[in-house]
Amino acid sequence: MSNVENRLKVAFLKHGVNPEEVLPLGMEILDPLFYANRFGGGNYFYTFKILVSRMLAMNPIPPLQGRIDAIELLTEAYIDQTSEAPEGVQLNLLANWLLVEVLRDAHPDKVTRTDFPIMNKGQLRTRHYREMADEFIEGRTLRGQKPTKKKNTTEFEKQ
Repeated sequence: MSNVENRLKVAFLKHGVNPEEVLPLGMEILDPLFYANRFGGGNYFYTFKILVSRMLAMNPIPPLQGRIDAIELLTEAYIDQTSEAPEGVQLNLLANWLLVEVLRDAHPDKVTRTDFPIMNKGQLRTRHYREMADEFIEGRTLRGQKPTKKKNTTEFEKQ
């Protein structure tokens, strides 16, 4: 048993889920019967969390339409069976899974190649680092310069 499989088994047991009951995820995530009574037990929150983690770990990553369908089936089954909305953190992870190709695109010219670029954290960090403030905006200076102070003028000097 590999280290990854061992950690998955420990995670399942920690959340009260029998690892033998959880099928390895493949294209069965597109079958609505796969989710039938999946969230009926008392640990439905952890079952959803584990299913999301297993979806994110799928290799190879399914095509975009397959991911959209799988997420829709998963969230609808969860809401129908629990009458609650899934946790926002899990929904955020699923949204990032939808955009995996866009977020993994590390091309430096992403902004000029697309109309509405979606940048990952590293690209945003680089963009903010490279951007400089306009020297004509009051109180803003270029990197490495001390901020300029506005000189207080008297009424006599204004005339």
